[in-house]
Amino acid sequence: MAVSLATWHEIDIVSPADTTKYLGYKVGTGELTNKNWAQRIRKIQRRLLTAIKVATSVKNRVLILNSIVLPSLLFTAIAFDLPRWAEVELSNLYKQFLWAHATSNERCRHKVNPGILVTPKKAGGVGLVPITVAIKTQRLKHAVVWLTQ
Repeated sequence: MAVSLATWHEIDIVSPADTTKYLGYKVGTGELTNKNWAQRIRKIQRRLLTAIKVATSVKNRVLILNSIVLPSLLFTAIAFDLPRWAEVELSNLYKQFLWAHATSNERCRHKVNPGILVTPKKAGGVGLVPITVAIKTQRLKHAVVWLTQ
């Protein structure tokens, strides 16, 4: 935990080498993107451990990924860019959860075309929202709102 020099509106002001937690994330100086994404992935794995018990079909698992996991990823992506290693781990985690009913982020392959997963339900797909597309869409939405207000 960081040593607080002072506070401003109940927010810690820390020295340049320290960090503090704010809204669940480590903030301060230095490279904190990797630490915060690693923390987010661990929290998602813990949530999915509970979800495995109730997700009995691929349809249910896709619903869990779209409604529980994706919003937490988007919350993290507001403040921190998604590094390539985290994108790979999340992709592996999604595959393991969908097909192996597991929460590991080990590399895996499946015979189902990944394009079918992200194809909308109305077009005959599963309807899984791609992580990178969701993050880019969110950033574009924030930029448009910022520019138009």
